[in-house]
Amino acid sequence: MPNQEVNKFVILAMPRTGSTLLTTTLNTHPDIACHGEIFRRNIKKIQGPVKILNKVDSEFQDEDYRIDNPFALLDNICRLEEKSTCIGFKLMLVQHPSLMENIIKDKTDFKIIFLKRDNVLSVYSSDRIAQATGQNIAGKKSNIKTAKVKFEATSFEEFLDKYESKYQHTKQLLESVNREHLELEYNDLRSPQGFEEVLRFLKVNEEVMRTPTKKRNSDSILERFTNPKVVRDYLKSKDLQKWITEKQ
Repeated sequence: MPNQEVNKFVILAMPRTGSTLLTTTLNTHPDIACHGEIFRRNIKKIQGPVKILNKVDSEFQDEDYRIDNPFALLDNICRLEEKSTCIGFKLMLVQHPSLMENIIKDKTDFKIIFLKRDNVLSVYSSDRIAQATGQNIAGKKSNIKTAKVKFEATSFEEFLDKYESKYQHTKQLLESVNREHLELEYNDLRSPQGFEEVLRFLKVNEEVMRTPTKKRNSDSILERFTNPKVVRDYLKSKDLQKWITEKQ
């Protein structure tokens, strides 16, 4: 059985909201082991934040078994990370809804970090650029791959509806059981104060941590598109000019 004194946590978020930045930075803390999307399906390469899956017991090498036995997998990971006093993982809001509900309602030993990026146009453009370049994560030594993408209002509105509905559902679930959690916004992760708040919430010693990833895209969101005038006009029509930039 895993050490009962270990602090366990989960990062709940949607893709392109800073969850990898949070995960990789937390991993530079000597007492924390923070894993990536261990319940993601069709993982092509078991490396980086999910490389722990190369070390778990053989039955968990099977994707369906991992999904069907999530808490057994998490116990197995805790045993493997015996040198860490704080162990967590990342769960996208589009992944394993029954696990997320179980953690929120029943598994109160998991601390919950609820991460959101308020500028949804930034999320949308980041997602499209990642698809266009094939580069999902940019490490400090990586060559940044850049691209400009075309804005399409219908596509964006579908993206926005899905994004907001997932967050609204999760927020309602948290509030329905008065579940303690830490809410973070993407820009919180761009200052030392944001990470200090995370460490206090996780109840681990404050340490100076390093950020192992690079910010790939400009804070000027219009610069990410091939048709910036169309984007500007759309934002004006929806009274969403605040999304033109993403300020720290």
